[in-house]
Amino acid sequence: MSSNDDLVFIQRKIDPESFLIDSSKDVPGSFYLYINPENRNWFWYPILQFSENYFLQSPDYVASWDSNFADKHTSIRCIEIEELRIGTKGLGGLTPTAGDYIFLARKLRRGAKGLRVDKDKILFRSEIELKFEKGRRKYVPDAVSRLNCIYLADNETTLRKMFFEHFRTDYVFKVKIRQRMNCSKVDVDWYHRYWDTHSASSDDEDYWGIDKEEYIKKYWLSCPCDENAKNWEYLVDGLVGLENPQDIKRIHWSSVKTTIPP
Repeated sequence: MSSNDDLVFIQRKIDPESFLIDSSKDVPGSFYLYINPENRNWFWYPILQFSENYFLQSPDYVASWDSNFADKHTSIRCIEIEELRIGTKGLGGLTPTAGDYIFLARKLRRGAKGLRVDKDKILFRSEIELKFEKGRRKYVPDAVSRLNCIYLADNETTLRKMFFEHFRTDYVFKVKIRQRMNCSKVDVDWYHRYWDTHSASSDDEDYWGIDKEEYIKKYWLSCPCDENAKNWEYLVDGLVGLENPQDIKRIHWSSVKTTIPP
């Protein structure tokens, strides 16, 4: 485990044979996980955990059993929105979404130079994520935050929608939810509809005349966007493990290309 002024990196090795797992916290069924190779800043996060531990854990879950990590970690769900947006307080352990779009965005807003990122993309996405986090706190405060969860789907089609910008099938992994502290089931189409209203031209009345806050509300209330479609994404606060042990070979292959933070 290492840290800097803003965040804590989770690097603790766990012996899979000795790790205590409570079977009552399993979630039945198989799920799909995508490790985005285009996310060069945070690609290391799932790769490192799977390569060393055979598990992927959310930060709050690690803090629930590791007192040393808990001493350095502040759950992002407890940090004020404006502090997330432009503050200087530590963010604790982060997952890739928060790392790329909250951590980097607030550094940019504070005037950081030399970051090799698409500034407009980072700032745009961070504002959307902050809107959804604000909505979570308003409508379903007990729901899992998008900012410190593990993203899963129960089918590959939905997974492709979740990572619509870049998607490669060789980075899809089948997993089991081995330990659940919390899990929220939400329809990803509401998120994309909200995204589209902000991407559309201001002259497009069909987009800008819509009550966009309603999209956020329905997302967190787990309302289906289309009764005939299966667009559920699962926001998991807990621990997931590979369903097929052979997939660890693919993880190790990916780790060769991965840059681990200092």
